[in-house]
Amino acid sequence: MRGRFYDVDGAIAYLYDMGLSKGKGDKPTIVGFDAKAALTRAEAVQFLKTIVDKVADLSMRQRAQAQQTNPNVSKYKDQIPQPQKPPAQQPSGFKVPSADQIKMVFDIDGYRVYIENPASGFMVYKNNSPVLTVTIQGALTMFAADMRSLHKNPELPMLVQQVVALYGLPPDTVAYDINKGKDNALTKKYGNYSVSIATQGIVTSLIIRK
Repeated sequence: MRGRFYDVDGAIAYLYDMGLSKGKGDKPTIVGFDAKAALTRAEAVQFLKTIVDKVADLSMRQRAQAQQTNPNVSKYKDQIPQPQKPPAQQPSGFKVPSADQIKMVFDIDGYRVYIENPASGFMVYKNNSPVLTVTIQGALTMFAADMRSLHKNPELPMLVQQVVALYGLPPDTVAYDINKGKDNALTKKYGNYSVSIATQGIVTSLIIRK
C-alpha cells in the first residue's frame, strides 16, 4: 500500500483529518496551520508524540507516484466574508399604520371606521353618515382627507391631525390649519411636504404631498 502524495493544502487537510494537528488558530484552517512557519522544539516534540499516540502502523510507505487531490481541503478553507449588502432603502413615502391604530383614533361614541388596507385609505361614519374619507395615492406620497360638514363635526380636524401623525406626517398644526383653511383656501409647507386646504360645498379637503 502506497503512502499519500498531496500538495501543501492537501497535506494539511490530511493532518487535520487524522487528528495529528490542530493548527494555530481557534479552529483548524489551511491558513491557520501557518505552513511556512518553523516549528519550535516544543511543537516538534508534541507533533512526534501525537504521531506515536495516534498512528498504529508507523512503518514507512512509498509515496504515490502521481500527486493526489485531497477532497477534504475545502473543509478547512477559510470562509471568505461576503460583502454586506447595504441596508435596504426605506421607501420615500409615508409610513403605514395598522388598522387597529386608526380605529383607536375614532374610538368615540357614534363613530365607525371601514378599512381594508391602511395603505390605500379608509372611511369614517358618524351616526351612520359619512364624515371622513382618507385616500393614500402615488405610492404613499399623497395623503388626502375629505371632511364633511365641519360646522356639525368640529372634532374632525383634531381627529384628522391624529391620523396624519399615524402616517408619519408633520401633525403639529394640522387641526389649526384645517380650521383656518376651511373658509379661505390655504397652501403652505410642512418641511418637505406641500399642504393645501380648501372647501367645496360641505366638503373640506386636506391634501399633503411629499
